[in-house]
Amino acid sequence: MNIPDAQRLGLKLFEACDGVKLSAPVRVYQTETILLYNNTLNRAVGPVIQADRLKDPTKVVRWLYSDRVADIRGRCTGLNTSYKLTLR
Repeated sequence: MNIPDAQRLGLKLFEACDGVKLSAPVRVYQTETILLYNNTLNRAVGPVIQADRLKDPTKVVRWLYSDRVADIRGRCTGLNTSYKLTLR
């Protein structure tokens, strides 16, 4: 997706939690909706405010714009958050 030149995004350095590695430093703009996902029903139940419980993982829908190509991999230490992304 190309961002129009007139659309200025507030890019910020992506700060990874412990356990997550970046192949290169990247500046990103991101938005997200956190969803409660029911594995039994195999569908999202709806948006949630609090996420990341060890026994009840959530699915996150995130739009992420990056200023360069980079890989983000790993799981946040002590959390249920994991990344397996290639930004382009």
